[in-house]
Amino acid sequence: MKKIIVLIVSALCINVTNTQAQTENASAEKKILVYYPFDGVNTTEEIALIDSEIKKMVNVTDSKTEYKAGKTKAQLQVWVTYKANMGENEAVFTAAMLKKLLLQKGYNPHQPREINITNK
Repeated sequence: MKKIIVLIVSALCINVTNTQAQTENASAEKKILVYYPFDGVNTTEEIALIDSEIKKMVNVTDSKTEYKAGKTKAQLQVWVTYKANMGENEAVFTAAMLKKLLLQKGYNPHQPREINITNK
């Protein structure tokens, strides 16, 4: 009888642990920071326009552009957050989206750099 009770209690503990792990994974988010340097900037108004367009992109939580007046070089900083376990058909942010935007605006994009900033 004691063996049966021990088995039942063990099974319940394992089940509770698995359920908690699945719940934590379902709510987990992946956060990345993308740095994207580029050339060809002429005015701060251009920077403001690009920044507003980036903030409208899917999964983008914030963006900032580093630019010094009188220079033609700038760097985008884009914070992206999305669910860690997304479905196949869900839209996801990619650095290629930034490259496409920069090329459409006539800028010369350089190599982007992505940094995983997910906190655990």
